[in-house]
Amino acid sequence: MVISVAAVVVLLAVVLTARANNAMTQEIITPAQALRMADDERIMIIDIRRSSEWRKTGTPVGPERATARLNQGVNPFLNRIAALTNGDKSQPIALIYAAGVRSKHASRILQSKGYT
Repeated sequence: MVISVAAVVVLLAVVLTARANNAMTQEIITPAQALRMADDERIMIIDIRRSSEWRKTGTPVGPERATARLNQGVNPFLNRIAALTNGDKSQPIALIYAAGVRSKHASRILQSKGYT
């Protein structure tokens, strides 16, 4: 499951879940729901924003950081995600982003590499 959490004034999370037929479905959840899921260890929250974006909005307490610089190649990002999840591709992940463009690409990359 890959969950995207927008780190802007109002946060929402898009939950992507795999069904039995491998089709992906989406569900919108609130930041509070995402934080509860993290507190219950049902998801790992990963902040993929750049440091300049962290300075503008601050950083939430708890999330790991894995800046997605996808224009520089996906391997450093994938290596960081693998390190954070101990290589467990079934580990549910929540991605915090600033506007949504990078997280859309990052989610697709993670799904194409077997993260579910």
